[in-house]
Amino acid sequence: MRLRGLDLSEHRSQPVTEALLAEFNLILCMQFDHRSTLRRNYPQAAERVFLLSEMSGKEQEIWDPVGYPLGLYQAAAHEMLDYLVNGFEKILQLTNHY
Repeated sequence: MRLRGLDLSEHRSQPVTEALLAEFNLILCMQFDHRSTLRRNYPQAAERVFLLSEMSGKEQEIWDPVGYPLGLYQAAAHEMLDYLVNGFEKILQLTNHY
């Protein structure tokens, strides 16, 4: 992300909890199993959980490059950016809806 001008040095992953999900109007996942697990384990948040790709009218997973070379991280970041740009209107719509 530094190559894209973003500083994520303060970011830390954290476990998903009911309280954490309650803080957000929209929860975007990269993979089918993430989406289905969140919807199943947190039914009160199910209507707010989507794949990122769904924001641009698709239903595709984004492969997680954890542990692989930098080039695969860059490819995943590019794919995510594409979904964000193409799905921006729907993201705005959904974040304002809930």
